[in-house]
Amino acid sequence: MSYIDDYIHKQLGLKDDDKCYNIELINGRLKEISDCANHLEHMRAKYACEIMQEWSSLLSKDFPRWHKCEDIRPSNTIYTGISVDCQNIPDAVAVRIQMEDRKLYYGLTYMPKTKYIRNELQEATSFINQNHDFIKGNDWLYFKYTSFEKGYMNLKQLIEKVKYMSLIIKDKDDAIWLLKNEFQTDIDNLTDEEVDEEIRGILGVDFNSSDPVDFDYSKIQIPKDTEFTETHKGPTPSGGAYSTAYFYDGSGNPCKREEASFMNIIEYSAEGKRINEHYGMTGKVTNRKL
Repeated sequence: MSYIDDYIHKQLGLKDDDKCYNIELINGRLKEISDCANHLEHMRAKYACEIMQEWSSLLSKDFPRWHKCEDIRPSNTIYTGISVDCQNIPDAVAVRIQMEDRKLYYGLTYMPKTKYIRNELQEATSFINQNHDFIKGNDWLYFKYTSFEKGYMNLKQLIEKVKYMSLIIKDKDDAIWLLKNEFQTDIDNLTDEEVDEEIRGILGVDFNSSDPVDFDYSKIQIPKDTEFTETHKGPTPSGGAYSTAYFYDGSGNPCKREEASFMNIIEYSAEGKRINEHYGMTGKVTNRKL
């Protein structure tokens, strides 16, 4: 009999001459242990949800411009984070921290609407993995395990790295908010003309320009193509600065142009806003205004 067996034997008062009694006694204790473990599991889930709620509040305070993406209802999987623009697509990538099966990790994952360009997103965000310390996953572009003590700090540091990787400025109010809160520009005492000049100088956007012909399309920095995409500088048919075509096979998977059965062409403005979309079979493409 091992030391632990001998210890349990003495603590439970097991009898050498009554094995049936011993089994019943052990069964009862195992049920008590199981009930205690379930209660502890419930307490751990409760504390984890409360911590996620605290992190969610911190995200609202630290990154008020960005949209939250979270599910903190008690379950096996809970998470919180924000979505950021990528590949000139608004809210294309989620930066989040998640607990699943008692493990806590953080990183980048695609949004449901951008699952079809998962490979392109992973390539566009590969700069965060220069030290090869992140892991690539089926549902994650990159992730890394962490602890509750360091979780929010790790998440915040990652958000700071990626929040401007493909910044889409929605309107002038958005630009002014960015100048004041992200670029610490004192514009409260400036005239409207001086504010416009600050927007042009720092963010490179001119909201007063309405004539696309005057725009210098040679200066547009278009996204880098992958083997499944093809991007061209404008002007596009709808007056955009550039357009990107995405190619898909008969099953809806990304593929090379020569293998494509379907394609999706998106036109973008100079500020990276989608202004028109064309979709359909490679031989016949229809168009939809955004």
